[in-house]
Amino acid sequence: MKKSRFIVLLTAFCFSWITLPVYAWNLSGHAVVAQIAYDNLTSTAKAHLAKDLGVANTSAALSQALQRAAVWPDRIKEQNVTAFNNWHWIDLPYDIHQSSSYQAKGLQNLPSPNVVWAIEQAQHVLISPTASRELRHLFLRFLIHFTGDIHQPLHCISYFSANTPQGDGGGNLFPIQDKKAANLHALWDNGVGGLTPISGTFKEEQFVRSKAGKLQKEYPLSSFKQALKETDPGQWAEESYQLAIKQVYTTSPGKTPAPRYYQEGRALADRQLTLAGYRLAVLLNRLYG
Repeated sequence: MKKSRFIVLLTAFCFSWITLPVYAWNLSGHAVVAQIAYDNLTSTAKAHLAKDLGVANTSAALSQALQRAAVWPDRIKEQNVTAFNNWHWIDLPYDIHQSSSYQAKGLQNLPSPNVVWAIEQAQHVLISPTASRELRHLFLRFLIHFTGDIHQPLHCISYFSANTPQGDGGGNLFPIQDKKAANLHALWDNGVGGLTPISGTFKEEQFVRSKAGKLQKEYPLSSFKQALKETDPGQWAEESYQLAIKQVYTTSPGKTPAPRYYQEGRALADRQLTLAGYRLAVLLNRLYG
């Protein structure tokens, strides 16, 4: 199949998800990131984004389109599309038996594709004067989703121990005792319990808007003044890596995390979701402004 034909078919598959309004509980975080980004876009960026996404430039249409774009790269995995799986994370090694498991200067020596590489590639496509609308549509979805992924600490680390000599795949092989999560990665993908819509009380879309609004009040844009100056996705990965060491891997495998772990973890997850949304807005305002 020719490359152009593949792009058209994949983009058509993107549009086929537009009518699906429901977010799975582990996808609501990506929708929240997209909503926070929308809330901080310039009018110029909104106009150009609406054109690239093929929707009306109205609050309802564009915010919903951004949310659908945010969850699409995970949705296609449900259809056994595995070609982009490695784009979602970067396994920076963490070995408790070494005083310095990873240095930022070694980032370029890690295998690619990875989430840092993917964000950089997406930006290159979106600023290219020769990129087709189909390509821009595709890589815009990737950019929105992967900006969320890279701020989830366990998407940027792999823990090496006696039980996981080949690494734990960002907590996927780190079992815990939790009613809703079998491993550490699943717990953090769910915002340490903070991303589950209340069934029968909120519709998923209402949950996303409510959560995004609450987070922006709790963590206003001004509180990230210094962090928003950092635009290098490699440094975003390093930040997540350090957070994982300091706060995520502080529970024991096979055990139920302590109540304090849940409380502090949920606060960190909320902060990272908010920062991801603000940084995505900065990116989109620059690329589309």
